[in-house]
Amino acid sequence: ALSSELVTTISKPYYYIKSKAPISALNGEFFDEKYSKLMTYLGADAEKNMNGSPFAIYSVWDEQNNMAELAVALPCQSKKPENGEIKKGNTYEGDAIKCKYKGSYENISAAHDYLNTYARDYGYAIVGSPWEVYLVGQSTESDPKKWVTEVYYPVKKV
Repeated sequence: ALSSELVTTISKPYYYIKSKAPISALNGEFFDEKYSKLMTYLGADAEKNMNGSPFAIYSVWDEQNNMAELAVALPCQSKKPENGEIKKGNTYEGDAIKCKYKGSYENISAAHDYLNTYARDYGYAIVGSPWEVYLVGQSTESDPKKWVTEVYYPVKKV
């Protein structure tokens, strides 16, 4: 059963790779490739200065045209500059509704639907792109039933 809570997020620095890809192509290999590029670029900083779990911000999710735009991201404190592909940003700061989702990613849309409905029912406006934080995923756990993802929507009361 899904549930949600209102949380206040604080801004933290992160490094990311922005991608535009068919929704159907957003599989484990897609994310692995991006995360290993980020890890390689950040080098020792990735191990020493990570301040949270890997995440992804979804700015476009267009099921009709099977197209997503997203930033695959690692929260990390580092002095390294951006390069052509790898950019630097700061995460959203403010109120968000959060839902913890357990299981494989193929049904994660249930968590997104749940939060959209929750926002509507409780008088919240969604004020930015949602993001998913991968607390437990394929890199550390082979059984998809044990994967844990937090889904966040930035909101404000209307």
